[in-house]
Amino acid sequence: MDNSQLINQVIVLFIIMTVGFYAKKKKFLNSVSDKGLSELLLNITLPFMIITSFNIKYEAEMASNAQKILLYSFLIHISLVFISKVIFYKFPTNKQQVFRFITIFSNV
Repeated sequence: MDNSQLINQVIVLFIIMTVGFYAKKKKFLNSVSDKGLSELLLNITLPFMIITSFNIKYEAEMASNAQKILLYSFLIHISLVFISKVIFYKFPTNKQQVFRFITIFSNV
């Protein structure tokens, strides 16, 4: 993706956010319509976006990259098991378990 496509996507997102902000300020949207729009996005739009994202040209390099990513993520998780044990050994057991879990399985 080149810079112009990225800039265009950011501009479109900004316009959508501005329209939503304006609609909420002018009370075009209320809690009922908010709930309806959220359900529309989660139950209809999001699944279609996921399906559309798979519409890409397959290349053999993609399988190789996927294998590398799987291997690297496995190694990172195994390493974090041991690293978190060393880092959090001074904490009480109940906190230690929570800290280790969020260190190993971070959502970043």
